[in-house]
Amino acid sequence: MKVKRLLAGAVSAALLAVNFAIPAVAETTSWKFDFGSADDVADGYIAVPADTNQITTGTYGFLGIDGYGSKLSDRLDSFSMTGSQKIELTNGRTNASSAPYNDSVGSTVANYPTRFALKVNNGTYYRVTATVGGVDPSKAANVTLFSEKRHPIISQKVIPAGETYTVNFSVDVETVYYEKSSPVGNYVDDLLNVVVVGDNSALVSLEIVKVPEKGTTLWVLGDSTVCDQSSAIPYFPLQNYAGVGQALSKYVPSTVAVSNHGEGGLSAWDNNHLANVSANIKAGDYMYVEYGHNHKTDGTAGYLSCLLYTS
Repeated sequence: MKVKRLLAGAVSAALLAVNFAIPAVAETTSWKFDFGSADDVADGYIAVPADTNQITTGTYGFLGIDGYGSKLSDRLDSFSMTGSQKIELTNGRTNASSAPYNDSVGSTVANYPTRFALKVNNGTYYRVTATVGGVDPSKAANVTLFSEKRHPIISQKVIPAGETYTVNFSVDVETVYYEKSSPVGNYVDDLLNVVVVGDNSALVSLEIVKVPEKGTTLWVLGDSTVCDQSSAIPYFPLQNYAGVGQALSKYVPSTVAVSNHGEGGLSAWDNNHLANVSANIKAGDYMYVEYGHNHKTDGTAGYLSCLLYTS
């Protein structure tokens, strides 16, 4: 298989996928989560009160709420914590009259995120419906919603006091290769992540449905100008880097998932990341490629010599 002319930009690809899946949890096709008090849960929904710890349950819950968040890899959702930092969450309310929209879970500190994670099987694809709002129904909420490794879905959305906002998006949970950070090798992702951050921001409900026949994915390859950059906590929107590929999720249709395989320090000689994507891309998917920044030593000639690959 030949992938020619790796030019910066969006390049459509129609290649056969060689799919692999590493079992992580029992096969489940859908989940409905109702955030807030366990005493007020909608029929058919799973209660997720503020003290639900994903590390403890092993299936779903929040990250960073136990004082041990600094021990978690930023590869989980591109947030990093230091020392004994702890995210304080609380059960909140909205002005809706019935569950799952009448309560919520959010951080008590404006610049601390609410980090929800669900353990899933690697190599699987999902449609997600997220409803967000505030912790305090008497105040407007300013909500930024991220999926996966800090991929923005909505940014600084102002939601009137007591109201909620619903958005749809797609997620493709895939293995990502790392060679510039430790540990080197394949990171077998098995978490679906949804994060909200901002003044009075909160998660109200989530509906997650597995797509048996994978939907469309936009695969991203490139260097630090493209990759999923990590953010420290507290999170300040204008003080955190984000690669171009990391931000594409905000601009693609809700039926397209973004799978970012960029990594800082790579040149267009990159083979391992390309091989990983080539093994999983399928007909109807797209590829975005952006290299060049790290060709300081071999210059234009070195970059041009990389534009033909055989794998």
